[in-house]
Amino acid sequence: MAPRNQKNHSGDEEELHIAWPKYVPGKGKRNIAQQKQILSLVWMINEKFRERLPAWQIIELTPEHFSHFFSEVLGLLLDEGPPFSQQIEMVTFLNNAFNSLEVEFVRQEVGRLCSLPIWANLLPVSRFSVPVVLLNIPCSRASGIIYLIKILN
Repeated sequence: MAPRNQKNHSGDEEELHIAWPKYVPGKGKRNIAQQKQILSLVWMINEKFRERLPAWQIIELTPEHFSHFFSEVLGLLLDEGPPFSQQIEMVTFLNNAFNSLEVEFVRQEVGRLCSLPIWANLLPVSRFSVPVVLLNIPCSRASGIIYLIKILN
């Protein structure tokens, strides 16, 4: 996604406040408009993190579509097609999500990507600060997870 012009804090907040409630999970194969909407939301969330604003606050008001949104971001990232700039934005989003385990709906989605060996290799301080309930979530899409781990390292 091409970088946008810098906006003030309230402009970004209003933009995400308007865009997130309009996000509706698509059924079947995603089209170009859905991809653009997902990438736009990813960019807005990343921008809030860059500005050190509460990024999950607006999504927390209506979190029911976050699971689908998170899956779509992973799917887009694993596709062969996205340009490097979009891949950077999506990996940044995933990094922000992995660093936001205190938010329940984010923790549920991120926890599905982590297997027991990953949790076992966390520093003890980090390992014991994460709720134990995450350890019972099965690992899915193993090849995609290995790819994401390689990117993040």
